[in-house]
Amino acid sequence: MCDFFFFLKEMRILVTGGSGMVGRTLQSFATDHTWFFPTSKEMNLMDFDSIQSFIKKNNPNFVIHLAANVGGLYKNLAVRVDMLHDNLIMNENILTACYNNKITRGIFLCSTCIFPKNPPAYPMTEDMMLLGEPHPSNASYAWSKRLLFFQCQNYNEERGCHYLCLIPTNIFGPHDNFSIADGHVIAAVIHRFYVAKQQKTRLEIKTGTNSLRQFISACDVARTILSCLTRLDDISQRSPIIIAHKEHRLVDVIQKISKLFDHDNYLIIDQELGQERKPCSFQRFTETFPNFKFDDFDQTLAKTVEWFQDHYHTDVRR
Repeated sequence: MCDFFFFLKEMRILVTGGSGMVGRTLQSFATDHTWFFPTSKEMNLMDFDSIQSFIKKNNPNFVIHLAANVGGLYKNLAVRVDMLHDNLIMNENILTACYNNKITRGIFLCSTCIFPKNPPAYPMTEDMMLLGEPHPSNASYAWSKRLLFFQCQNYNEERGCHYLCLIPTNIFGPHDNFSIADGHVIAAVIHRFYVAKQQKTRLEIKTGTNSLRQFISACDVARTILSCLTRLDDISQRSPIIIAHKEHRLVDVIQKISKLFDHDNYLIIDQELGQERKPCSFQRFTETFPNFKFDDFDQTLAKTVEWFQDHYHTDVRR
């Protein structure tokens, strides 16, 4: 049941991971209410006492948990121990500290990697989330996010909280981690094309020629979060909710990036490193947000490339 009186109060919103892609995007929308975007020095998520101290000092009454030890395919394979450990600790610390300080409303970001490697059908729906093992290429991150959902569900059912888990597909946009070694696919490819263009070299990219991914902009995720704020008591009963849109062939995305850089000296090496495709249903999302309009993919891609080039020497994580 919706607590009407809660939404008459001033909303004081604590955001973890505020320096990341979604966090930075969310800051550009954060006009109404009172917002807190602490740095890791101001609030260390690996240190429970640090979280407790920040919460007691600033008295938030709502949490948006975006922070995670996250990366692309290569990082997922290379640092499995740290990825599982760090995310489990951060998730447990923020949930316990929030509940101890009566922050019973919040939005928690998960990932589509939590879905099984062999789902019973495509597109995958929210109720398929735990029907099998996740893909081994990102199992550590997947298990940490599965347990985050399970924790939120327990708090909702046992302790009357309103914690909503959102499951976005592949997010991209300005402020992404553009590391060639451990960035997500679009960000890493953008960086590689930039380097190849500067050095006037041929670029070789390994990917399955039939690989498909659902991409959404960081702005789409931020606007979804804002849409949930004053409806959370009702929406949290539908948790989790997948944020997804149409699929794109990776080779087509790579071609678009090559054109944006005006650098066509590249070769696709047909080698599937992860799952060929893992489409997710956005029926529940559409039912919950019937008037939501997703950003145009090509326009967002062009803006991302432009932002990357403009900020390469100043504000790019690489």
